[in-house]
This record gives sequence, C-alpha cells and structure tokens, in this order.
Amino acid sequence: MSNKTCASRRTKVLLITSFVLLGALLAGPLVASNNQSSPWSTNLAMPASAPFDHIVTIMMENQAFCSVYTGCGGSGTYQSQLADQNVLVMTWGTINHNSQPNYIAQLGAINDGSTSGDGVCCYFETGQNLVDKIEGAGLTWQAFAEDAGSSGTCNFSPPRSGDHFPFIDFSDMNTASRCSHFLTTASSSDPEFLASLNTANPANFI
Repeated sequence: MSNKTCASRRTKVLLITSFVLLGALLAGPLVASNNQSSPWSTNLAMPASAPFDHIVTIMMENQAFCSVYTGCGGSGTYQSQLADQNVLVMTWGTINHNSQPNYIAQLGAINDGSTSGDGVCCYFETGQNLVDKIEGAGLTWQAFAEDAGSSGTCNFSPPRSGDHFPFIDFSDMNTASRCSHFLTTASSSDPEFLASLNTANPANFI
C-alpha cells in the first residue's frame, strides 16, 4: 500500500467548491450583527467532535449555476461530478450582488453594511472572523490568492484586492504574524497551493 493511500485513509478532507459559510468548522458560532440576514434553514446542533481534520475551500464564481452544473445544461463536468458524488446545496445564496459584501459575510458571518459594493480596502471591518475562531481553537490556516503580489506580508495585493479576498478586509488581520499566512499561487495550475495540500502536515483550513 502506497504512502499516499495510507495518508488518505488517515486524514479526512472536505473539499467545498461552492460559495459557503463555514460556521460548522469550530465549536461555537461567530457573533452575529443585528443586521444579519435570516438563515435559510434551521440551525443544527454541533457534533460532539470535529468531523474533519482539514477543510479546503475553493471560491468559484462569475458563472451562472446552470452554466456549470451539467444536470441543467452546464459544461462543468468535474464540478458536477463532485456535486453528484457528495452534496449539492441549493438553498444558499448571496446577501448582495456585488462581490465584497458576500466575501465579508463568508469569512465573518456578518452582514453589517460596512460595504455595499466593491473596491473598499483594506483592514476596515472590525467584526470577528473565522480566523479568530480557528486560532482560538489551536488550529492552523493558510489563505491563497492567485497571482497576488507581496506574498506573506500585510501589503498582500490580490488582483481584485479585498473584493475576492476578505482576509485583508478585517482589521485584526493586519499583523505580521497573520499576514504571513497570505500566500500567492500562480494561475492556472496553482503549484504553490497544491504543494501546500501535499505536505505531510497541511493547515487545518486552507
């Protein structure tokens, strides 16, 4: 049996390829603002133990659902295969039809109106975020952005700035230790991202 096979059996990895909220990663929810949108579904009790050792989130956007999912005429065969073999969530949506508010909500579970459009930068959002919960639980994380400049620094500059990279939207991320986790990867093969996934001990959240 190969080392790769053994490793895959030792470590359960959840690959999420949709626009998701990640509140289930840790034992407690983030503090919600008074303006937070109503949930789409009933809250579920947290499991007694963490169901996954690693969570990898890949944000894929700018295509209509039925342009991707082959079940309704799309051409994304790989994404459709993942959805059909695992879980396809049809009841989650956006809070706004500009990018940045949705990314802030994704990382902070908040809809506080700090921005209603794109192009606001940087480190302005004072709310709590998922990284606070991850580090508070003693877990590790990394955040990749394709073709970004100034990797590993607080001058990190993704092509769309904070519009598509909410880590630089939150004020408490503006520290050298946290900014060292902001990493660039080259599109479209993303070798740095893949190398991180294939290390002996990848981060708990990427």
